[in-house]
Amino acid sequence: MVSNEFAADPRRGGLPDGHPTISSYIGVPIFSGDAHIGLVGLANRPTPYSDKIAHELEPLLQTVGQLIERKRLFQEKMEHARKLERAANYDALTGLPNRSRLTELFEQELLEADKRSGSVSVCFLDLDGFKDINDNHGHSVGDYALKTIADRLSNSIREHDIVSRLGGDEFVAILRDVDSHQVYERMLKAIREPIQFGQFRFELSGSMGVTVYPGDDADSDMLMRHADQAMYAAKESGKNQFQIFDLETHVTRKERVKILEQIPEALQKRQLELFLQPKINIEQQSILGFEALIRWNHPEEGLLTPVQFLPHLEYTEYAIAVGRFVLNEAVRFLRYWQDHGVSCSISVNLSPSHFLSDHFLGDLAGSIAGLDEAMRSRLILEILETTALDDARSVIRLLTECRALGVEVSMDDFGTGYSSLDYFRKLPADEIKIDRSFVTDMLQDPDDEMIVGAIIGLSKHFRRRVIAEGIENKATADKLLQLGCVIGQGYYFARPMPFSEAMAWAEDFKAKRRCR
Repeated sequence: MVSNEFAADPRRGGLPDGHPTISSYIGVPIFSGDAHIGLVGLANRPTPYSDKIAHELEPLLQTVGQLIERKRLFQEKMEHARKLERAANYDALTGLPNRSRLTELFEQELLEADKRSGSVSVCFLDLDGFKDINDNHGHSVGDYALKTIADRLSNSIREHDIVSRLGGDEFVAILRDVDSHQVYERMLKAIREPIQFGQFRFELSGSMGVTVYPGDDADSDMLMRHADQAMYAAKESGKNQFQIFDLETHVTRKERVKILEQIPEALQKRQLELFLQPKINIEQQSILGFEALIRWNHPEEGLLTPVQFLPHLEYTEYAIAVGRFVLNEAVRFLRYWQDHGVSCSISVNLSPSHFLSDHFLGDLAGSIAGLDEAMRSRLILEILETTALDDARSVIRLLTECRALGVEVSMDDFGTGYSSLDYFRKLPADEIKIDRSFVTDMLQDPDDEMIVGAIIGLSKHFRRRVIAEGIENKATADKLLQLGCVIGQGYYFARPMPFSEAMAWAEDFKAKRRCR
């Protein structure tokens, strides 16, 4: 655009305050390809402007356009590189460092700790019950929960500390020179705060494992594993807490890994076996049924009892697989007894994680499919009182559905938890089992005798069948009868036995009773 009479030119625009007066003007556009990206303006030349000047400026302006375009492309390239770097090193959902970036930061923290003779706490955190959020409310709510937890964790630590999301509902925090366990408590407390998403309001908790370098003098990879193992210990101890890794625990963790590696073969090769311990009507001296107690015929270590391997299976897929095996074997025994005219019940102990899983009701229904009502009532599911107290509403719902399928329910190890009378009243249990710790010592400990008497009275008041476990001598059996408990089990009658031995023992027991 050329204007040698600028003041009279209708195309002119206004000028900013204080701008010099313009008498003549030429404006030449700058292009990058077909894109108009700028303008060069010249003003107040003593001689008139002409198109020839614009033509003479064209090579220069082309160069300027190319330089501007080159800079734009460079900026785009740098921005793209930054985005790629962020995608490679940071979690897209939460913005926290991902596993790859954490590895680099972690190594640097260990080097810095060595230089200052400091410590590094490695905190491996897994959310409790997060799967239920996704299942019940959808992934958008789950994503919001993860972002909220990520923000809370970041705000609960110091600026130089690190929080990373490994994936799913797993987070890792790397903390410098922690001098109080309150730091870990503060992180867990932040997680427990209620989360509001639209009309949804829910609460989460976290299980955290902690190991501290250089007390745990291992490399970064092993430190992460140790923190992970401590996290599983926190899960097994009831969740919503932290556990500190130590070498003694590490031995147990190594044993856990070994068992988890071997249990699939044990299931495949039927190395697992249900032993039976009889339940006796003490008053009538008759066999009412058996409790099924799992054993592992280990090819190298011999016969393993439940305490040697079952705790390691909790909260793994194998707890469910072993639970299915127990249910199916118990039903197989029931069918055998039906075919041979034996009217015995069988009790099975439920894994807490299997019972509370989404698979349990389907597994139970599949196991008892084809059994008539009378047969189903002879299968008794034993659930620990402590399990029943973890999530009362869910447990009551599950037990109600179990009873609707025709099986019976027994509250195992009763007295070791803290059940309220109202909860006891609502719990859909047919049977109460008095924990052996009270029964074994009640002849020497008046408090234990009082507890046993109270449980018996409570059970009768609420019309629950009551059974005592841990009877080791005749005096204890007689005392239980005196207190009103007529059903019991323990070494006084028989130890747990393989199926064939239990059947032989039962025949012998009946024969001796007939001879009296």
